[in-house]
Amino acid sequence: MGIPIPGWQQPPFVAITTQVFIGLTALPDVLYEIQYATVPDSPSPWHNRVVWAGMAAVTFMAWLWSARRRSAGHGRHRRALAWAFGAWLVPGINLVWPYQLVADVWQAAGFGRPTIVRWWWATFLFSFVLGPAVLWNLPVRWPVLLCAVAEAVAAVLAVVIVRRITAELSRWLPNT
Repeated sequence: MGIPIPGWQQPPFVAITTQVFIGLTALPDVLYEIQYATVPDSPSPWHNRVVWAGMAAVTFMAWLWSARRRSAGHGRHRRALAWAFGAWLVPGINLVWPYQLVADVWQAAGFGRPTIVRWWWATFLFSFVLGPAVLWNLPVRWPVLLCAVAEAVAAVLAVVIVRRITAELSRWLPNT
């Protein structure tokens, strides 16, 4: 579906590394929270999480830029290509525009309503923005576990989104 852009290919490395780093970010947190959910003041593997989350963020932004560029002539895009990176970094804007970018690419790839993208963004915001801000200082641990589960759901949905968009955009490539 769509007109191929000569000479352009979706780098499979970017899509694959994005999925790997998303998994490496979410899985340890969930396992840690399940193990220590009832132990107050247990040590946190925060330093590892920051490294994996940073790698996941960089590779996801690179993948989004690539996918946004590839889908530019297909469907309506609300944001310019440069916002594939910038939308994540500008406070306030980073609460809405990344969702819009992914939803626009999703629709440009021909998938219709971006329901899965909405669920991904809701769980992502809960686990990475609202969760830590509101719940980390509570004296009980179950809200922290809830945030870890939301993070795992967001990670799974992100991987599904990356895989489906990448597969569809790859179909647009010319036969070589």
